[in-house]
Amino acid sequence: MKIRLALFGALTLGLLGTLGAQIQRLDLPGMIGDCDHAVFAKIVACHTEEIVHPVEGPEVMTTLTLTGESLYDGSAVTVDVSFLGGFEPGQVNSEAPVADDCRVGSQIVAFYTWTDRLLPDVGANALHAAHGGIYRTVDGPTGTVILGRGDGFAVKNNVKVGDLRKAIATVRQAQQRKED
Repeated sequence: MKIRLALFGALTLGLLGTLGAQIQRLDLPGMIGDCDHAVFAKIVACHTEEIVHPVEGPEVMTTLTLTGESLYDGSAVTVDVSFLGGFEPGQVNSEAPVADDCRVGSQIVAFYTWTDRLLPDVGANALHAAHGGIYRTVDGPTGTVILGRGDGFAVKNNVKVGDLRKAIATVRQAQQRKED
């Protein structure tokens, strides 16, 4: 009996490890290599909607409307960026950003990627790496600073927006040289 329980436990843990969500560690080159775009922007709107798929059931999706500048080329950008989960009562997604990261009026840095299937039959610019693709900013005496999130995130340490822009340019140039 003990052997059966041990085998069942090992199989269950193995199956959960295979099927469970995996956290992706990203440094800045990894994030830039994986995503379509990065913006320094103000959140001008936020809305959450429940989408009910006939087979897979209900899911909540939050969309942020961002207005600001591209960290790739400095151009003006207005874009909708979405993620699964939301802030309505009863809606929980442990990989979604916290409500404070998505407050209308906040200035943020967001990394995003287009996907044809954020939800079944729903395409969107998806916040890349879920909560790992959005960073709060604060204004300081020497300029706006992006709040780093520590080891394993694209923005590890606090950094000025201008310095992140330069770092992104350096990464993109290195990636372009590899492709050529």
